[in-house]
Amino acid sequence: MLVSSKTGAFRIAGTVFFTLVFTLLSLAVTSSLVAQDDVSKKDEAPAAAASPGEASPGDLIQPKTEDIPTPVNDAKAIEVIDRYIKAVGGLENLKSIQDKVLKFDTTKHGQAQETVAKLSLFLKRGWKVREEWDLSAFKIKDRPLKFVQVYNGTDGWVQMFGTVSNLEGRTLSIFVWDKPLDDFFCHWKDDGYTVTYVNEGVVNDEPVEIVQTTDFVGRNRVRYSFSKKTGLLLKKEWREQGQKGFGRKEDFYSGYKKIPFSDDSQKWIMVALKHKILLDGKPDTDRNYFEVAFNTGLKDSIFERPPGIAFNKMSEQLEKSGGRSIFDLQGGGGPASIGPAPGGKNSDGAATPTAPAKSE
Repeated sequence: MLVSSKTGAFRIAGTVFFTLVFTLLSLAVTSSLVAQDDVSKKDEAPAAAASPGEASPGDLIQPKTEDIPTPVNDAKAIEVIDRYIKAVGGLENLKSIQDKVLKFDTTKHGQAQETVAKLSLFLKRGWKVREEWDLSAFKIKDRPLKFVQVYNGTDGWVQMFGTVSNLEGRTLSIFVWDKPLDDFFCHWKDDGYTVTYVNEGVVNDEPVEIVQTTDFVGRNRVRYSFSKKTGLLLKKEWREQGQKGFGRKEDFYSGYKKIPFSDDSQKWIMVALKHKILLDGKPDTDRNYFEVAFNTGLKDSIFERPPGIAFNKMSEQLEKSGGRSIFDLQGGGGPASIGPAPGGKNSDGAATPTAPAKSE
């Protein structure tokens, strides 16, 4: 929200947007890949319970390395990865994905309370990303907190309470990170990663084989535990910088389901519909997918600028009206009355998005 002093100075109320929203980005993504410690041979996801501390994305601080080793890929690790790719549908099916729809509920476990959100994520080839957040439990002036983030492959925007701001810099980097259209293991080598076979282990009483990926500078390491029985991924583990220093993050995958493509191609992908993320062994985030679809024919228009008044124009309106927040303009040309104009254009000249296709 915008507030103003008598001199007409304006600022963003970061308490609501930046502190709340971008801290909550960890609900939707597993964050950047960072240095990895040794993994124990037996890991179990405990029952959900309130965490004594709450993690923050923050700046991901990497441990320093003196020497960068020459990348060497382990043949056994490649064999495990190839088996995984086959188990989830095969390389041909993964490379055939043109667009993807993911809708899910996510719960962030905090020290005092749990934060629940609904998210809808739309991805399309060409690095097009649209993410819709619904945190209705949070009210601002009795209005539920909802916002949209969009990236069309070149430019990005954030829409909230009828206003639209540019999405850029580190905020844009966090938004587009770790949102592959296909699968990380389709192109790990082309992306400059090295894979190493670590050892065998157990995840939730199921025997696994553990593979570690390392980036091209040798600093970011993540370990993946693949089921020896099915070849599917059961756990991802990494270390992440938080408010209290580096913490051990674990993402447990379960509830796999075969999802057929929506284009009648007879292709399919196996998807884990349940994720339980732990921080230092304690519940951090739960994510449950209730809609997943591939190749639904998403239109490019939903990845363009959302409708709404530009942030700077709202500032000008507030200064002229003497209002203290955007809600002071409601019913008088403010965000509530700003919508698509005749001809499919909004009040700022941007194209009105077409509603995303819903999978059957």
